[in-house]
Amino acid sequence: MSLNGIIEPFSYRVRKEDCLDLPDKVYTRRTVELTPEQKKLYEQMKSMALAIVEGEDGGLISAPTVLTQILRLQQVCSGFAKLEDGRMVEVPTNKLNELMSALQD
Repeated sequence: MSLNGIIEPFSYRVRKEDCLDLPDKVYTRRTVELTPEQKKLYEQMKSMALAIVEGEDGGLISAPTVLTQILRLQQVCSGFAKLEDGRMVEVPTNKLNELMSALQD
């Protein structure tokens, strides 16, 4: 017996077209500027596949392969970075401010 068969007596499915009163989805693209620290780390990682995090919890971020480099670039944009020694450090980001602005709208 499949999972669908097992949960069928306990579930109820309604499709969007069956509920005509639901509004269409609205997608909004928001652009968030990188902080100066993010820009610096991003450019270092992009050009040299290596970046140095300064400060108390600082360290080295490296990317031995292109795939790892892409992952590290995404991490920097998301507000954190994984150092070579395995520690995670926070990178200041403007995303929270943009989220608060979106919630207020």
